[in-house]
Amino acid sequence: MKLFRTANFVFFDIYTNLKLTIGIPETQLNQLQVVTDTGDIYVGPILASEYRVISDTGSIKMDIQDGVINAETNTGEITASLVHISQNIRAISDTGDIIIQTAEAPQALRTKLSADSGTIKVTLPNYQDGHIGEGGPLVELISDTGNLGIEQYSGK
Repeated sequence: MKLFRTANFVFFDIYTNLKLTIGIPETQLNQLQVVTDTGDIYVGPILASEYRVISDTGSIKMDIQDGVINAETNTGEITASLVHISQNIRAISDTGDIIIQTAEAPQALRTKLSADSGTIKVTLPNYQDGHIGEGGPLVELISDTGNLGIEQYSGK
């Protein structure tokens, strides 16, 4: 575990920029849970069956292979980049965009997308009327104020 501080003197906590890096052994975890009140969260290439990531104020960025995702932030963007979507994804942001990226286009997928103020854009091959094929994992994205997107990208 490493703690990085960009200022040598700490006058007030709100002016201190801290970065906490936690190393996790290379093993398959059942669940990875990361929670913060204020601050951005980055989850790198960690193998877990389920990811639970919550930030009251701050963005969430995930670069993972696959797994169940539950991500929530009141204020901030959520971006999840996966190799493939094989499990359910649920992402909620009161104020902020939510983008799900996958290197491999899913053969089957269901979506439930809700944006009170913002656009919804899904650019996956064969996506039509909220799904691809029959069944598949559910991708549920909810944002009161923000854009929603699910897209294929060229890979890691």
